Amino acid sequence: MSHESLAILWYALISLLFFIFCGMDGFDIGVGIHQLFCKKVDTKERMVSTILPFWDPNSLWIVLAIGSLLTCFPGSFGAFLSSNYLAFSFLVFSFLIRTATLETQRHVTHKALHKTLNYFFGVSSVLMATTGAILAVDFLSIENASTLIYLAACSLALSRFSNHGLAFLLFDDIATLFHPMNRLKFSVLISLVSAIYFFPMIGLKTNFALSLLFGALFCISEFLLLRSACKKRYKAAFFFSCLSFAFLILGIVTLTFSNIGHFQNGASAPLFVTKAPVITLQWMTSIAAIGLPLFILYNALAYRALLKKRKKS
Repeated sequence: MSHESLAILWYALISLLFFIFCGMDGFDIGVGIHQLFCKKVDTKERMVSTILPFWDPNSLWIVLAIGSLLTCFPGSFGAFLSSNYLAFSFLVFSFLIRTATLETQRHVTHKALHKTLNYFFGVSSVLMATTGAILAVDFLSIENASTLIYLAACSLALSRFSNHGLAFLLFDDIATLFHPMNRLKFSVLISLVSAIYFFPMIGLKTNFALSLLFGALFCISEFLLLRSACKKRYKAAFFFSCLSFAFLILGIVTLTFSNIGHFQNGASAPLFVTKAPVITLQWMTSIAAIGLPLFILYNALAYRALLKKRKKS
């Protein structure tokens, strides 16, 4: 493959890794957001316990995505990081706080400490969603992006992760403890309103037709998520929730493709100019061809074992 083809391939693979992270680890963030608004301590602990077996393998996808971005496009990553250092620092900080609180909860029995850990887990989940939205807007390389675009992106991210967390909780009996359908209806409404504003606004700065297309597909999948949940087709609801993430991320990476490199503070590092040397991309492709299927197989087997264990218990 040519140097340009390898760069395009890795742009697509990195986008896929971010999608897998949102689909697989996104419900962890959504559950963290929702347990903030539960008054009963037992319900909070039950909600967090549903994700404890899954979050560890899920969180590795974001590490793979960021590591691949750093290795394959070091110049663009450096420019993007330097222009968004504060937001990226908050993202890493919130990720570490979530990791620490979830790991500590396994070994804590004191109720007051447990309550405090749940609170920090929820706050870090909100922080991770909002900072991720801010970074996504900057990644779109929109010049003179207004505050309203950032607010719409944060609202869209919070509602989208919330929907995904509720779609996951509907699989579990815990759904009967706090009546999630009312929350889901409200969260989907916020998601649709945010998307109706967000996609046309970024379309005015990038490609209006493509932005409207992905915005329409996103809204349709959100509606089908709510419709499936109302009919108690919970597997279909989770599928449409993942599909919403797919359209959202596909829209961002497609709109970014022709507009990449001009970040908010004036730094500019076009992606395909700052790509790694061809030998690095070839080695990365060989490693991914072997390692990525094995990693997916490991996750699939781990999920199968965990689901069987939960079913027996």
